[in-house]
Amino acid sequence: MKRNLFGVFISASIALIVTTLQWWPIYQADWSIRDDYRFVSLMGPEGRITFSKFIEQCNPPQDWHLGSMVNRPTYYSVHSFWMFSLGNRVWAWQLAKIALFFLATFALLRLAANFIGEWPAAVLAIAYALHPSWGDILPRANSEIFAAVGLPIFLLAY
Repeated sequence: MKRNLFGVFISASIALIVTTLQWWPIYQADWSIRDDYRFVSLMGPEGRITFSKFIEQCNPPQDWHLGSMVNRPTYYSVHSFWMFSLGNRVWAWQLAKIALFFLATFALLRLAANFIGEWPAAVLAIAYALHPSWGDILPRANSEIFAAVGLPIFLLAY
């Protein structure tokens, strides 16, 4: 039990340090006309969507129904929730992304530790978290980052 708590502490510390060092700069990001126009437009001058608009936005548009070639139900539900709860506070959206990346790194580290031990898992998690491809993915990812969190958690439970 004591060894497992120590491993969890080490995993959380490594995930927190790597996440903070790598992703804290996106905390200062602003809206982008290329990727964020839809959110800003939907929130309008009020700076958030109403609860009824939240429910309406959780359903994909008719041309992107479930089972279609373009199917992103998580995209709509996550963004709707963020527009409803976080509003137009960009810093809150960025902090949510950073927190999700921390959870993904921590969950991967714990999953790997079950198979290869604490320290090799730490090296693997650091290599994963510092991979250059994240520099393009994370700043623009919102709902997609949930897959990076969910997969290791699912595998841990399995």
